[in-house]
Amino acid sequence: MAAYLVRLKVTLDDVEPLVMRRVVVPFRIRFDRLHEVLQAAYGWSNSDLYEFRIRDVGFGIPDGGFDDPIDARKATLLSAIEDIGPRSFKYLYDFGDGWTHTVKIEKTFPVIADLNDPFLLDAVGRCPPEDVGGPWGYEEFREALANKNHERHDELVEWWGSADYDPAAIDAANLRNNVDALATKWKRRSRKKPEPAALPECIQCRSGLFWRNLHRGRRDFTTDARERSHRPFLGGDGLFSSEFSAIAGPEAEGSAFVTFGPDPTKNTAAKEVVTHFAAKNLNPEGNTLYAYAAVQVIAQAIEASKSTEFDKVSEKIHSGKAFSTVIGPLSFDNNGDITRLDFVIYKLDLANSSSFLKGNAWPATCGGQAFTPAPHLPLRR
Repeated sequence: MAAYLVRLKVTLDDVEPLVMRRVVVPFRIRFDRLHEVLQAAYGWSNSDLYEFRIRDVGFGIPDGGFDDPIDARKATLLSAIEDIGPRSFKYLYDFGDGWTHTVKIEKTFPVIADLNDPFLLDAVGRCPPEDVGGPWGYEEFREALANKNHERHDELVEWWGSADYDPAAIDAANLRNNVDALATKWKRRSRKKPEPAALPECIQCRSGLFWRNLHRGRRDFTTDARERSHRPFLGGDGLFSSEFSAIAGPEAEGSAFVTFGPDPTKNTAAKEVVTHFAAKNLNPEGNTLYAYAAVQVIAQAIEASKSTEFDKVSEKIHSGKAFSTVIGPLSFDNNGDITRLDFVIYKLDLANSSSFLKGNAWPATCGGQAFTPAPHLPLRR
């Protein structure tokens, strides 16, 4: 798709007189950068949290909570509009004061001569002072400054530093310069990214991409692992075929590979659910039954706690209670970690490479190498 610019009309809600900005930005701009553009265009201080709301989807900075927004650093305006569809959306800044802006897409047009930096096209109205208390606090602020008899006149004059405030007075040139400076900052930041270190050589095989040698001293990967920790290499099952031992040589001996546990569709507890899937010509492969089990755990925790409140349900899940699921009984410790390990670890045995010892869920072929089940290690899946 050709590069496009988009003209946005941004209006501060519930504020009079009108406070509005028109900006032009790349349609592919990330939401975290669009936030910076709007901060500069309005004259906000960029000192509080923010979120873009497109219908019922939020884009902001996740903090690890239960209902986090999508990471604004990893989503673009174009992708969100293509996926969700509306021509207008909300921009929330400072959840305490509650400044809400309506952002309307007015026009899109192709980039001309690589001129795709953001710029401020139009500015009307002065940005309210921060921490004034949102739209209603702002209204009281202006009334108090203008009326010497207002009960908060002296307090707010002292807070503002003056009784003079003109809501129409703005320095548009300074705002434009601040927006223009963003493009320079972003380009400088891109130039400062360190050059990636020399990558290890690799061999492409049917099972995936193998790192053959580390760039430092060009030593074999598994040899380097042993020299650093005196332990064998541990990795996922997707890495391994006959090429692995050919690359690593004798140092591959004892390497440990992790794969799934027994096929959950074979579990007797899953029989009824698997039958329902089959009736709809569906195969519950991959993580389907694991996801189903997670829903069962939540549903049973809600029933046991007699509540849908997050804290109460979470406490019940963390209580050590056993939940009946399609993959068998599950329980969780105080940290929320599952108490039953549900994976298998295999160890590469080069001395017995003529035979192949299958595990519960290991593929029928794996490069002709022999693997022996290793005892479960104290790892968390």
